[in-house]
Amino acid sequence: MLLSKLEYEGLSKEQAISLGVPENDIIIEDKSTNTKENVVFSRKVFEHEFGNGNFSRLLIVTTWGHMRRAILTLKTYMPKEVNYSMCSSYPEIKNVGTWSQDWDQVEEAKKRIKTEVKAIVKYINKGDLIDWDTDWDEGC
Repeated sequence: MLLSKLEYEGLSKEQAISLGVPENDIIIEDKSTNTKENVVFSRKVFEHEFGNGNFSRLLIVTTWGHMRRAILTLKTYMPKEVNYSMCSSYPEIKNVGTWSQDWDQVEEAKKRIKTEVKAIVKYINKGDLIDWDTDWDEGC
């Protein structure tokens, strides 16, 4: 299990251990400061741990609002042979609670989604992301 220090809403090492994940099965990627770096550095970690080309499937857990950018980043920077299963989490929003199906009624949630859309457009225009078609029927 690779955990990222980047995801402030993500699962911590301590939480993973408390849920039964053996400590020696947990790897931390703690150098990244953004999604692109997280994917690039994670790829290096996987190649170091398992050998180049010796990983073919990843389970990716991120917030549903960040999912599209995460998929595009993975498809841009991970080997083409790698397949993904995507699972979304619902982040906590300060003073609001967990995101729900009514996210469009919550100003903070709408703000975060707009930020994600702007980031995707920015990174595609900059050449940092390839605008892949995404099969939204795959995943958890």
